[in-house]
Amino acid sequence: MKRTSRFGFTLVELLVVIAVIGILVSLLLPAIQQAREAARRMQCTNKLKQLAVALHNYADAHSVLPPTAVNKLPFDCPGGLGYSVDSEGNGQAPWTVLVLPYLDQQQRYDRFNLNVSFTPYLTSPGTSYGVNRDLQNELNRSYVCPTNPVSSSATEENENNYLAVMGGGTSAEACSFHSGVLRGLWDNGLMYVNSSHGLEDATDGTSRTALLGESKYQISRVTGAAASQAGAARTWATTARNGATGPDPQAVAFSEPINQPERDFDPLNAGVIPAATNKVSYVWGVVNRAMGSFHPGGANLAMADGSVHFLSDAADIAILQSLGKRDDGGPLETGL
Repeated sequence: MKRTSRFGFTLVELLVVIAVIGILVSLLLPAIQQAREAARRMQCTNKLKQLAVALHNYADAHSVLPPTAVNKLPFDCPGGLGYSVDSEGNGQAPWTVLVLPYLDQQQRYDRFNLNVSFTPYLTSPGTSYGVNRDLQNELNRSYVCPTNPVSSSATEENENNYLAVMGGGTSAEACSFHSGVLRGLWDNGLMYVNSSHGLEDATDGTSRTALLGESKYQISRVTGAAASQAGAARTWATTARNGATGPDPQAVAFSEPINQPERDFDPLNAGVIPAATNKVSYVWGVVNRAMGSFHPGGANLAMADGSVHFLSDAADIAILQSLGKRDDGGPLETGL
């Protein structure tokens, strides 16, 4: 009788094949993730480039760059803005709104009422401050980094990852600084509250003066008692609320290292902020003083000449602080 041979895998052979496939996948996944992140970082670079070009076009049309925020009261730093609470809605349009026509977003721009407040907290329905509220809370992908987790989540948020550089230096070089909440205002950059500088004011050279910096420190992530404030505290279209020690949500000063650990600024981490403390105030602190990004190893920076560079976390802090200043005479060599 003829016997029929049967071919197949033994259990051991099957397990070996599965193990080999698992090893190959584990080797390939990091490479795939790195390739995807490289693509997202390039998209982020392009977004910053588009914003820098838009600011150049604004400057061509108006002879000056837009301020980080328009305010009805005069900017009198170090004396402050002359008020402590913006109860009269003095905070008006931020640069992120003023530049919209130069981002091919004229229709969105036309829907805003530039004559009423853009101030956070004061955007309750039924008040004059609420006119722009719905528009402020609309998502604008021009201001969201592709690596930001919210950009791929089911519910995208109306954040801004690209801030204008209002200056640089230590807290002692700020025109006003509040040590209690670790935040302040700088006016030695090209753009700040009620500023009116042109690109020609970057006497250090436009290739050595920062225009925009990337940020990952988002108020919208505050939870707990401050959450009701946080929702309106910072969107891509909100403006400065308080006086000289108040936050400017669309501006950053180059004061601390890139990707500064959030430490006591972040209520979601160390938990060192007393329960009675306004957590929003502490988050504002790191927003005002440090660049940061969701990209591993550093953050993107747009210079006043329109070029975009990726700066490492290890970037020299003295050079970084100098890049934020428009006319301090340095740095001669940036290494960018």
